[in-house]
This record gives sequence, structure tokens and C-alpha cells, in this order.
Amino acid sequence: SEVLDRKHPSHVRGNGPEQDYLSRYWANKWTHIGCEYNYQLHQMYFSLNPDYLNEASYLDRNRFFYEQPAGSGIRVIHYSGHLKPWSRFLSASQWAPGADGDAAFAKEVVESFPGYWVWVQPDPQTWANKQPLHGLVLGPNGVIRRIDYSRWQDGGYDAGASRWTDADLGEEDGDGGAEWREGVRDAAMGEDSAVGGAMGDHASGYDASSYWPLGEEVHVPEAASQGARSIVENSLAQWNEVYRELQAEFGMEDLAKVLHEAYSPQSPALPEPEASKEADAVKPGWGSSGGWRVDAPVLRRASVLAGCTPELTASFSVQGESALDLRGVAAAGVHGVGVVPNGDRSTLTKAVGDDLETWAAGLPEGTLVLLALADVAPEVLAAVSAACAKHGIAVAEGAPLAAA
Repeated sequence: SEVLDRKHPSHVRGNGPEQDYLSRYWANKWTHIGCEYNYQLHQMYFSLNPDYLNEASYLDRNRFFYEQPAGSGIRVIHYSGHLKPWSRFLSASQWAPGADGDAAFAKEVVESFPGYWVWVQPDPQTWANKQPLHGLVLGPNGVIRRIDYSRWQDGGYDAGASRWTDADLGEEDGDGGAEWREGVRDAAMGEDSAVGGAMGDHASGYDASSYWPLGEEVHVPEAASQGARSIVENSLAQWNEVYRELQAEFGMEDLAKVLHEAYSPQSPALPEPEASKEADAVKPGWGSSGGWRVDAPVLRRASVLAGCTPELTASFSVQGESALDLRGVAAAGVHGVGVVPNGDRSTLTKAVGDDLETWAAGLPEGTLVLLALADVAPEVLAAVSAACAKHGIAVAEGAPLAAA
């Protein structure tokens, strides 16, 4: 039977085992429909690879970039990715109300897609984890370049050294490969050498991290990247419109707030301490309570997590609900959530320069401040500590810090 036969296809691991099983079970019943009936937004950004834009096999997805308006032929949008359109309202305190908040949320959704940081806004860290990618690497000045393998006629790849070796680079004497590589390294690292100083513009044609021979520049057409962004913005605008119409139909001023109140977990009431034990029941300061490090007396629960594996993460929660959740490149930097004594929240994302000081200066006295630092330089940590000290944001001994 299927259960006992270990070689049966049902036992093959996959990302969607239940979907695979149903596809096999109904193999003679189902037919293919176009991706416009399940258009995944995060996958759309991967298809911005310039080599794919004009390939017939990718036109079923890419053709929507060029429609007027973009995406008008899409029938069902799949809001793939960790930021969902309802987050705009269920976590409304993160974004301003009205059109400005809608635009800010749409921007954050776009920047949450890994493909955005590959093709639209090439990010060095993202490329460092992926390159070479389909014969492409990120060259100097953040420009995508094609690997020109024809420039390595006789050499092979030295995996240990992470570079190509024994190359015939077309020099007249034909034996300058090792000397050339030394010059590449020196020139790329800003060091002087007899060869590196004489290489001039030749050195700029090499990626310092792996010495790939760089060829032509590769660019994503503006019409394609703008079309992809418009599809995201248009789909979110449609979702927002339907949500607000539903809210009006129900006669509710804030549908998300009603849902929060109905389904958010309620904190259990704490029994009043006996008079004789009152002094021992509430001991101010940091201690352990139910597996949590808490600063007594406990008024409400909040937590912050920063991590770098399996991806950069900065996640904040207050009273069992998400206050701010950033993943991937969007999580890099300094982020904060301030829980004001009246329960309101103030959010800071990707703080640069004086952003942290300006934000901290505007927090009322008694605010609980949660900070997450992900993939930041040591000097940034020092600047954050100085800003906290300046504005009276104290870190109690034993308090958990979120830094990765």
C-alpha cells in the first residue's frame, strides 16, 4: 500500500505535500490554468531577471508588467510573503492613517520580497549569498554584470581560493596569470603593487570577493520594475477598498479593532496577594516568572526578538499581538517600539543618523522601550547606547537585549 511502500511518491518530501498528493490522486482529472488565477506577488519579483523577461516560457507571468494599468489581466492575486494586506489594519499603529499610511505600507510590502533586493535594488549582502546567479554577479558600484567566461580560456576554478586560476587573459607573453591576479587583489583592496598600479581601469572589471571576470552590464528595464511595483500597489489598493466597503456595510468605525477585541488572548486576572505576603508578592526589579524574564510589577507583557538565522529578523509583540515584524533585508538596522503608559505605541524602523534621538525625545515618561539591532556595525551599537543614556532610556541589569 502507499503507507508501507517507502518508495511510493507520497513519501517524497516537498514544500506542499498535501497539494502533491491531491495532484497525483486526481492526475487524470485536473487541467492547467494560467498563473493569472494564482498570481504570487513574491514570485513576480524573481521573474524580473532580465534574461527571463523576453523568454516565451516566462511571458505567462511577465506580460502583466506591461499592461495598462499594470496587472489588469490578473484574476486572482495571491498575497504571498509574510506581510499580508490585513496587517495594514490589524497592526495599524505602525502606519499613518489614510493615503500616506497606505503608500508606506505598500512600500514595505515591496521591500519585503527577496527578489526586490536582487533585481530592483541590488543589495550587496543579498547577492553575496546568491552569486553567481544564473551567470550573473554584482559588480563594482552595485551594477549587475554578466560573467564573461570567454576571458578564462585555459584556467580552472580553485574552489579553495574561491577564484579562477591560470588564466590566459590575452597578454602577449601569455604567462602573466598569477601576476595579474595579484594585481587584481591589490587594486580591488586599494593597495599598491607593481602590477596593481599599472592595471588602471582593468582592475575595476573584477569582483573583489571572488575575482569573477566581469562582462557586460545587465539592467532590469524600468518599465518592468515599475510594472511589478504597480501590480503590488494596485492589488493592495483594491484589497483596502473592499475592506473599507465591508467596514461601512457593517456600520463599524474600526473593524480591525473589533476583531482584536474579540479574538486577542486575554491576560488572566492575577489574584490579589494576601496581606501577610504582600511584601514578598511584588518585588520590583528583574526576575524569572513562568520562564520569562520580567521587570516586576508586571503590568503587561511585551517581547522583542532579533536574529540573523535562517534570515535577519526583528520582531516585536505586545500583549500577545504583533507590534512590528520585519524579515530579510528589511530587518537590517535599528528598530524600536515604544509602549506608552496609556497603551499607545510608537514605532521606529531603520533608524539612521539622529532618527533614534528624535524618536526617543518624543516618548512620554514611563514609556517601555523595546529595541532590536540586526546586522549593525559595533559603532552603531555604541551610538544607540549613547542615545539611550542621553534620553533616560535605562537598561536594567539582567534585562534581555535583542541584538543580532
